[in-house]
Amino acid sequence: MQQTHYADYQGPRSKQFDADLKNGISASSAAKTILDGIKNNTPRIFVSDGFLHDALARLLPASYHHIIALYMKIKKLKTD
Repeated sequence: MQQTHYADYQGPRSKQFDADLKNGISASSAAKTILDGIKNNTPRIFVSDGFLHDALARLLPASYHHIIALYMKIKKLKTD
């Protein structure tokens, strides 16, 4: 599997970001979701947990990034 170099700006958290990407949705499943959305003329197509991020950004625009950061910390504690 090819490494993701676009996450390098995150510094030490890049390795965790890469690991999360590897555990995420498969490319074929993502492609199917996107193609189904295009066929159905869906205005917004969400792959993996995109719906959650979009909903939080719309409901709590000033603080959703803090919620996501807290979620990531809790998730990391559970896996350690």
